Parts: sequence; C-alpha cells; structure tokens
Amino acid sequence: MKGKEYVYFWRYTDRGRKAEQYIGRAGQAKTERKALEVKLVCLQSLQEEIAETIRQAKAELERLADS
Repeated sequence: MKGKEYVYFWRYTDRGRKAEQYIGRAGQAKTERKALEVKLVCLQSLQEEIAETIRQAKAELERLADS
C-alpha cells in the first residue's frame, strides 16, 4: 500500500530463483518476531546442509587415505 513499508524474507532457491516470503508490516513487534523465526529456520537448514557437506568431505578424505 502506498506510504506503508513491509518486510519480506527472501532467498535464492536451489535453482537460482529468488523466493520471497511476506512477513508483515514494518515497525510491528509481531513482524520482527516472525522475521527472526523465519531467519532461524533458514539458518538451521543451512547448518544441516553444511554439516552434511563436511561429513561427506571427511568420508572422502578417509577413503583417499586408505587407498
């Protein structure tokens, strides 16, 4: 709406497309809380992805060391 500010959470998908999620009107406590909750879920997902990549790299290094 004209004159209002809104908060969106955006990220890039696996296919390189921008995905936006509407959070709420700026300046509202519930919007700030929701934004932090969405951010936390995203960061936890990235953390799991990184942990899996680390496990795979370690396994590959062990496999190469045994060769």
